[in-house]
Amino acid sequence: MQLKQVIIAHKAQDIMSQRWAEQCARQLESRGCQVLMGPSGAKDNPYPVFLASSNSPIDLAVVLGGDGTALAAARNLAADGIPIFGRECGGTSGFFN
Repeated sequence: MQLKQVIIAHKAQDIMSQRWAEQCARQLESRGCQVLMGPSGAKDNPYPVFLASSNSPIDLAVVLGGDGTALAAARNLAADGIPIFGRECGGTSGFFN
């Protein structure tokens, strides 16, 4: 599978997950992938913006955070069938670990 467009969501106000998101974005962009990145949290929902601003199909969502960040991605992306790669980063070691 060639990744042409990827969205990356990181836990809002968590510097560690933001740094990992930025590093992941740089690596994907160096391979010619377009990346949309933003925070996800109680007051931040990047998914409507990601979906509206995408000019081509989204191949993958990388989600860096805890259970809440992963669940928000699933709620917002399931209807579009976008695969999600989730990684606990900056979360509180909740249910999904």
